[in-house]
Amino acid sequence: MKKKVIIALVLSLVVVCGLVCSLIFLLHKPDAVITDLTEGQSTQQQENEVAINNGEALAVISPTVNLYEGDEAAVINGSIKSVTTTNNGIIVRTNPVQTGFNDLGVGDIFCLEGSETTPFEQTFIGKIESKAEVDGEIEYIVGTPSVDEVFDVLKFDYTETLTNDKIAEIETVEGVTVSKGLSLAEEFGDAQIQQTTTTYAPRASSMSYKTENKPVASPTVDGAVSVDKDSLVFEYEIDLLKTFGLEPKGSAEFKDVYTIQEADRINVFTTTTGSCYHRDTCPCVGRSKYQMTLAEANSEGFDPCYLCNPPALKDDDGVFRPDATLTLSGKAGVEDIAMHVKFFWDILSGKGLEDLSIQASGNAIVQSKLESQLKFEFGGRTTTISLPFGAGHFQGLNEKLFPLAFVGYNAALTPVTAYGSNEQIRAVTAPIPLTIGVLVYADASGSITLSSTVEFSASCPFSYNNDLVVDGQWVCNPTATIDPSTHFSLSTELKGDIDAHFGISAMLYVFNLNLCELAFARAGVEAGGLLKIEYSSDFSEEGTASEITADYYMRGYYKLLLLTLKVKAKIDIWNIIDFKGAYQYEYLYKDETLFSFGQKGATNFSDGTMSFSHVAAKDAKSLYYMDTNGQLIKETNGNRSVLYAGDFFIICGIDESYIYILKVADEGGYDLYRIGKENGTEKRILDSLAYLLLFDESHIYYTTTFDKTIASRIDREDLSVEMFIDIDDEIRYMEKQGDNFYVVAQSTDPFAAFLGGGNTCRLINSSGVEIANYGENVTLENYCYTLHNDTFYSAARIVSGGFLRSTATEIYWVSKNQTQNNLTKSVSGWSYCNKGIVVVQDVPADQLPAEKLDENGNPIPVPKFKIVIYEATTGQPIDVCRVFSNQALFTFKQAGNGRWYFFDQNDEELILYSMSEDLSSIVVEKTFKAGEIPCNLSTCSVAIVDKTLFFYTMSDDRYTTILYRYNIV
Repeated sequence: MKKKVIIALVLSLVVVCGLVCSLIFLLHKPDAVITDLTEGQSTQQQENEVAINNGEALAVISPTVNLYEGDEAAVINGSIKSVTTTNNGIIVRTNPVQTGFNDLGVGDIFCLEGSETTPFEQTFIGKIESKAEVDGEIEYIVGTPSVDEVFDVLKFDYTETLTNDKIAEIETVEGVTVSKGLSLAEEFGDAQIQQTTTTYAPRASSMSYKTENKPVASPTVDGAVSVDKDSLVFEYEIDLLKTFGLEPKGSAEFKDVYTIQEADRINVFTTTTGSCYHRDTCPCVGRSKYQMTLAEANSEGFDPCYLCNPPALKDDDGVFRPDATLTLSGKAGVEDIAMHVKFFWDILSGKGLEDLSIQASGNAIVQSKLESQLKFEFGGRTTTISLPFGAGHFQGLNEKLFPLAFVGYNAALTPVTAYGSNEQIRAVTAPIPLTIGVLVYADASGSITLSSTVEFSASCPFSYNNDLVVDGQWVCNPTATIDPSTHFSLSTELKGDIDAHFGISAMLYVFNLNLCELAFARAGVEAGGLLKIEYSSDFSEEGTASEITADYYMRGYYKLLLLTLKVKAKIDIWNIIDFKGAYQYEYLYKDETLFSFGQKGATNFSDGTMSFSHVAAKDAKSLYYMDTNGQLIKETNGNRSVLYAGDFFIICGIDESYIYILKVADEGGYDLYRIGKENGTEKRILDSLAYLLLFDESHIYYTTTFDKTIASRIDREDLSVEMFIDIDDEIRYMEKQGDNFYVVAQSTDPFAAFLGGGNTCRLINSSGVEIANYGENVTLENYCYTLHNDTFYSAARIVSGGFLRSTATEIYWVSKNQTQNNLTKSVSGWSYCNKGIVVVQDVPADQLPAEKLDENGNPIPVPKFKIVIYEATTGQPIDVCRVFSNQALFTFKQAGNGRWYFFDQNDEELILYSMSEDLSSIVVEKTFKAGEIPCNLSTCSVAIVDKTLFFYTMSDDRYTTILYRYNIV
């Protein structure tokens, strides 16, 4: 804002100074030089006076001007192909060989002798503004230099007596006419008419001004003071919920937080009219206060007071909390300000200021936008028991979102009844070892988002022009134009992806852990889609437009006798008792569809038509990518729209209907969401992931934070989950090997990790059954084999996987028939491309150039590493180029145009290179100063999708940031 104020002050000062100077020039003109012919002087006396007045050169050209005359001028004139006058200057195109202009650079001034038959049609003085080669010719843009750049001596103190026949030869500018009046004899009596001649010093030049629109140089001062395309705009963005204290607080923001069991012992206070509960010392309560327990205050719907920060109940994750936003944003001011003060000072005739004009234009704007969003995310939490000191963890089924009634019999066969929340059910079951009950409930999973945008804008483009001085006369002739317009628009959008149902089930609780459910009957609806209503009105043109967009799917169903059993247990007591176990079973007697509307999205994935990386995904129609603001963008035929505006970590999959993303969970691990490709609907389908292992045609394989030794998989079609692998070690890597799965696991024994061992490799079939255990000492034939571009295999001794890159101790190039192999040697890692296996190696010491020092005595960095490719067909190493960073290979990618792109980094610069398809030539595409894009290549990678290069970095497997996007030609 400070910059805008300075610009406004300077602009005002310029305008004021311009007006003051204009008045001075206008009111104080120099006295005209008059030769009085009525005094009867002799002809000789007059000739002597003229000789005195004209004893010096009329105009002496500065030595800095390149003067072309005679034969040299003829050669240059002959080389000129065309001369075109434009608003940007005079465009001159010449033969690239036969022209003396080749000696001129930008800023040079020249004087070219000419006539009516030459391209300029006269002798011309100009200044080179730019020079470039265009279509095999040299193109110059030529402007008019200022007077003091052309002339060292400039004197106009002379007169010339004109005869009647010369009046017709006077050339004027447009808008000025010369007419013949009385003869000089008739005007001044008997005075003799004299024709004066002058003698010019060497290197003098006379100049004329023609009425045609031709390039000329004139001995005048034609100047301007201009301000172009600036703005004075105030922008604002206000979070209204936060500003007015309406933003809901989570329990973590309160000082004292208690569970539902503890809440019966905590006292709080309410008033007769208020809707909040308080501490006893809160200034909001007076004498008429009422005491109740925290549990009672919660059940009666009282909210905690934000002023006194009273005790609060711990958030129940099983009950949804709406996420609301209300933002007001806009701007007001003037955009595209252009102001010009133009003046014309006639030096030749000595008349002073002849023309002065002021011009101003811009666009006054007022814009305001009110954006609101109400998002409901549904999903019950997993019932959990944790023993003190982390000695044991147990998990059961998910709780119901809205328990309506619970009737149960505990171990003593004492009937109990509870309703209202999962916390109340846990309060009933917690003291009892075993409880069997019947639960009536409503449940839901998914999300619904209601958003609305109201936008108002008004603009008024204006222009102002005032010719203050015309032909030396004060006229003040202002003109102004304005073109106001106003626009209003309203957009309301409802979208969701949800499964909601009502049911009655028999439940089994061990303490408050829900292990088993038998749903006698369940009726519900699964639905997804988008309903969008848009309305806009342009008041100035009295036009309105409205549009309704609908895209939906809905299915009503009922299910009978659904049995679900789930239990996970871990016990670890001082490494003496170490036990873990998990069991999951699901049986459904009947699932009947009552009605359906629309078409449910398919979840088929084909790597022939779809692809994805961590930051971009592609199908046959569109490109989806993370932008530099962290949003998920959909681009179709060059049209971009925000598909998902929330924060997320990476893209982890794509199918016909959805994009799959990972979001970092607050309690650790990741949540897996699917985002509708057509409408941006979102649904959390998994939570508490420790690692996403594999995405294939029909399933997603993963481990959870509860137990990393179990790999489960979710069917993307019906979202059913099953355990896939249960082994003794933590699963670190999974890869397809034909119809089987290659699995790498890390021993959970801390001593094995300390001693550098414990990595085991297994081969698992599609049913999750182990068919081979290679142990720790894996031989080459049992490495993880991956076929690349149907040309060669890489055989990797994998240690672990990672979202940025995987770790391996050895990688071999292997021929397609697997009869030949070649160990690839690297100093930092491996990556793969169509041309082979990419590594980086040290440059031998005897091949390094001699060390050089800069002007400060510091060593100049030299590339000490080289990128090497183990060629796809033979496995032989090919030296590609030398680099500064041993991490540069991880950015080495080939684009669709065949060229290779990679980043390199030293202490001073980050450099983007490109290489020809055959790796024979290298070009610097872009250079960034150190710190301009702060990054370390060890945490960076590159993805190239279509014609876009994404350079990104990952931090702690939690944040992914797009550092640079580059459009590839």
